[in-house]
Amino acid sequence: MRITQGMMSTHVLQNLMGNMRRLDRLNDQLSSGKEIRLPSHDPARIARSYDLRRSINETARYDANLRDALAWLNATEAALNEATTILQRARELTVRGADGTLPSDARKAIADEIEQLISALLQVADSEHEGRKLFAGYKVESGTRVFTVNPPGEPAPDDVRHFSYEGDQGAHIYRIGPFADLQVNLPGDEVFSAALDALERIRVDLVQDPAAVGGTDLENLDKALDTLIAKRSVTGARTNRVEMADMRMKEFSINLQELLSKNEDVEIEKKVMELSMQEYAYRVALQVGARVLQPNLADYLW
Repeated sequence: MRITQGMMSTHVLQNLMGNMRRLDRLNDQLSSGKEIRLPSHDPARIARSYDLRRSINETARYDANLRDALAWLNATEAALNEATTILQRARELTVRGADGTLPSDARKAIADEIEQLISALLQVADSEHEGRKLFAGYKVESGTRVFTVNPPGEPAPDDVRHFSYEGDQGAHIYRIGPFADLQVNLPGDEVFSAALDALERIRVDLVQDPAAVGGTDLENLDKALDTLIAKRSVTGARTNRVEMADMRMKEFSINLQELLSKNEDVEIEKKVMELSMQEYAYRVALQVGARVLQPNLADYLW
């Protein structure tokens, strides 16, 4: 095959352009810090980066759910702790009121304090977190009562009131991981109904039937207190699960970020060396091209 001057010029220019493209690619990698940025750079690695980023985004959503779930559980624990304190105080008063030697005025004073504890327990049942009722199920609107009292108003000493749960059994579920859901709320009737009924019976019996205070009334209050403690245990177990899941999710997120970095980020020292070698190759190509493309007699005949 006959090699013409035009062919040689074309080959030289092609080689120079190839060298310039490689230099530009290396400059782009060092400037951006990324090994790949476009699908044309490495389709397989781009696809892997896409999968890793999708996993990172999913992990971020789980992490947000875990934070929200933990905040709800902490608020629930604070409310249950306050309710436990109320019932423990009520038990102290009940034991004191069961003393048959107490005069009627002293029992009436205890009954009045029990009434204040009932009001305090109703307020705990109405506890909210970020404008949502903790113990009302799906009926979470702020400004509504979780329990209504019948008859309403100030109670008479011999007037036994009834407490109606106005919430529902709706479960607040958080997705805290792949195929992992967690209910964070407790229905208020399971937590407070027995306690409210026990306190109301104690309040009335302190005036009407003092003999029942140290028997059935105290027994019912202890059962209500046990129920409350059991619900706190449920909340505590859920909190532990969320905290452990949060730790795992953070470790998983760190691992994904490291894998993404290995897949995308450049090794600076390696790229600097490649750039130096490519710059040298480009200079050599320029020198070779200058010799190959030296003017000849035909250039001057034009």
